[in-house]
Amino acid sequence: MLSTYGAISFRPAENITGIMGLYDWRKPALDDPAARAITDFFSRQPITLKTTDTVIKAKQIMVNSHMDFALVLNDKGDFCGGICSTDFDHSAATHQLESAAMENRLVHEFMTPKHQLSVLSMTDLRRAPMGTLLRTLEQVESQHILISHNSELTDKILGLISARDLARLFRIPFAESGQESFQTIVSAIIAG
Repeated sequence: MLSTYGAISFRPAENITGIMGLYDWRKPALDDPAARAITDFFSRQPITLKTTDTVIKAKQIMVNSHMDFALVLNDKGDFCGGICSTDFDHSAATHQLESAAMENRLVHEFMTPKHQLSVLSMTDLRRAPMGTLLRTLEQVESQHILISHNSELTDKILGLISARDLARLFRIPFAESGQESFQTIVSAIIAG
């Protein structure tokens, strides 16, 4: 099956002297491009769940993928909301989950509908410095914000920014609970 393909030559890494990338690995400055904070769906596939998936399946998918946010799709495959791993823990229904059968609980019971999610425009982010992004995120009470590909915010999602990833980028310790909002992380970044 592979006989029709050639091979790419490789060599020992002994002469490699550094790491090259779109951005260097230093902690970002406030004048750096805000786009540096984005997890884009061109380089990392988003997790998607169906509204009819069970909570057990959703938790397993999120744990296995090391992601704490998933986009939720309806039965037609259209985007209809999002769900964070902490939504399972903080929902009013959580206490009922202890006594009710987990396998009967569905994602749509815990998800945040899309009209309640926040979206930033990639067009705006491309022009903005990191300081402007941080000032904007101070106003967001959630842990995730979606990124749209146009300024009208009506088209498709191309990525997201998470409080956890922002904390990693700025090398801010993030509690194991994973409950920090953007407000908490931005305060820690400003404090220094």
